[in-house]
Amino acid sequence: MANKKTKEAIIAAQKLEKFKNANKKLNLYTYIGIGLVAVAVLTFFVKWAGIYNTDIKDYEVSFSGFNTLFAAFSGNYSSADKAYGDIAVPFYYYAAKYIKTLGVFTVISAIMLLPVLASQILTLALKKQFFNVVSAALLVIEAGVLIAAFITALSMSGSDILPIYCSGNPACSIKSFAIIPAIAALGAAVPHVFASVFYLRSRNILK
Repeated sequence: MANKKTKEAIIAAQKLEKFKNANKKLNLYTYIGIGLVAVAVLTFFVKWAGIYNTDIKDYEVSFSGFNTLFAAFSGNYSSADKAYGDIAVPFYYYAAKYIKTLGVFTVISAIMLLPVLASQILTLALKKQFFNVVSAALLVIEAGVLIAAFITALSMSGSDILPIYCSGNPACSIKSFAIIPAIAALGAAVPHVFASVFYLRSRNILK
């Protein structure tokens, strides 16, 4: 009986060691995920919305994701300061409700990056690959929020901006690149999804 228990204890210890070694290899995915999240943050510099004029082949006015964050956090959408881009005029002036909604989605997306980063750090610090599952889920939700921001930005086409500010000029249209951060967030989720799948599979080692 003693020999049987000893043998079982040895096998259990071997399985645990094999499980730990398998999980160590998953840290690479976490590092890649952290790098891609950093890229996602940088994409907040892209144009969240702008009025593109085909006659001049350029944007007449525009603002970025960071401009939107500054305006949303300060509550000062009407400021002409450079930190806010062109968000005051014509966007807030002619499409206030759209801009405020866009501000909410942008703030949510920015705040959500904090628990994403926290879960990534916990994965490495505690050596608990389960947090990769959390990171993957949060990043997918993050992408969804950014897609909502993208749709909101484009929906300003239905505001008074084009008919009044642009005087109905057919050469003008509202464009947004907020879809790029959404794609970046999904890209950042991919390595965490792989790590999550491998982690869940590795749990079979302990059975």
